[in-house]
Amino acid sequence: MGASNVIEVTGGSVIGASGNGIVANGLNNEITLTETVVSGNSGVVANGLNSTINVTGGSVTGTNGNGIQTVSGGVLGQGAATNIIVTNADISGTQDGINALNIGLGANVSTDVTANGGTVSGGSGSGISAISAALGSGSSNSAQTVVVGDADISGGLSGVLAGSASLNGNATTTIVVSGEIVGDNGLIAVAGSVDADPSSLLNVINDPTNIGNLAGLLAGDGKATVDVTTNGEVTANNGIGIIAIGLGTDNEVSVDAKDTITARNGIGIIAGSVGSNGNVGVTVHDITAGYAGAIAFNTDGNASVTATGDIDVLNGVQNGGIAGIAAIANKGDATATLDDDGKISADGALSGVAAISIGGDATINVNGRIDPPLIGGFAGAFGNGTAEANTSGNIDADLAGVVALNVGNGRAEINSNSALESSNGAGLVGLAAVKVGDGSSSANDVFIHNSGKIGDFGISIAGLVVGDGNVMDIRNQGELNSGLAGIAGVVVGDDNIVGVSNRGSITTAGVGISGVATGNDNNGGYCWCCGGRQ
Repeated sequence: MGASNVIEVTGGSVIGASGNGIVANGLNNEITLTETVVSGNSGVVANGLNSTINVTGGSVTGTNGNGIQTVSGGVLGQGAATNIIVTNADISGTQDGINALNIGLGANVSTDVTANGGTVSGGSGSGISAISAALGSGSSNSAQTVVVGDADISGGLSGVLAGSASLNGNATTTIVVSGEIVGDNGLIAVAGSVDADPSSLLNVINDPTNIGNLAGLLAGDGKATVDVTTNGEVTANNGIGIIAIGLGTDNEVSVDAKDTITARNGIGIIAGSVGSNGNVGVTVHDITAGYAGAIAFNTDGNASVTATGDIDVLNGVQNGGIAGIAAIANKGDATATLDDDGKISADGALSGVAAISIGGDATINVNGRIDPPLIGGFAGAFGNGTAEANTSGNIDADLAGVVALNVGNGRAEINSNSALESSNGAGLVGLAAVKVGDGSSSANDVFIHNSGKIGDFGISIAGLVVGDGNVMDIRNQGELNSGLAGIAGVVVGDDNIVGVSNRGSITTAGVGISGVATGNDNNGGYCWCCGGRQ
């Protein structure tokens, strides 16, 4: 292996009839192709410490391998860098279109792939596969992978697979693309700071879609950063549109999908953080998916998801339909928001908008339209947090319009100005706030304020408390039309207080306002004034 290789080809063709097209093995490799046609088992191969490949125009084809293939490695402080730039060229391979692997032992590593114009296509693998791994040698080193460009990219496993991993160091993966992306999975972005032996780390690098490989790893001391931005269409033929996962400490995972994502046999987006003190944020526009539009999760920290366009979930719950958008957080806050211009169509799926937190607050903001899952909006807080639902958009739900649930010593709160209906005629409840646990000390434990119109449900508004020392406050200023009851307040336990205020209209075939208390020393007030803990 020489100290350096410099290869420059302009025009013409280079054909590897029984081998690779162009091969460079050196500490530093520089390959520049301009309007050249290259083919071979793998079209262009570069192995060394640092490699730079620049392709402008023409084509590179791997007839029995990768279109462009690089393997770089750094050792003991000597960092390794790979830089591949493709401009208005067509790159293809029977495995990957572009395959860039950079491994450092006690060294920082970086892999950068830029593809503007033209096409990059893979066969059984990915259109672009870019991996950086800092395996360490007694010290923590960083790994960084960046994939950017506006080329159309396609592959079998995925359109783009980008990963970075470090043993207790920082790992950063960035994807910014605006072309059309197609694969069984659209984009896979993984970053991991791990505390494990190198073989476990390499298992994740070689098969990042295998959740079992990730589950066996311990989060390292370093930070995992994943940043995915798309400005073009992403299509997952048989999987997930965008996968963005960070493993480490103080992770930051961000997805901003500005165009359409299609995953008819899977999920639009899954983004998550595994480790302590992470943060996950997802913003999506239009999604068509089989099971769920977008899911943001965090094992320790906050998770949020916002939808600004149309989300279509094709399957009902009996066929695996989960939710339009959902945020799930442990030891942090979960927030799910449907913007004014957004719409979720999830016929028969479990929920339209959902937020679930264990040990934090769960908040949903529904400003757009939902039509019609089993539950329109669901906020669930388990612990001392608040389950809060704020709605102003129209909601059609088969079972329940909006549900806020707290299990613990927190609160359940609904503020609704929505028009709620159950078009199938079998809806149970329009607004339901439920708490299972004992009273908090600072505010009403169950609070419902309605100023919208609720129709076609058995019960328009329901509050339920199971526990002691709780305060329930229900206020209606809207129009209620129900089959069984307009407003129902139920408490099970001791020393609870229930206050109901109605300044709206109630039309029902059953009971206008109903209160049921089981236990000792419970107080109920049904009046024009506002009850509650002051």
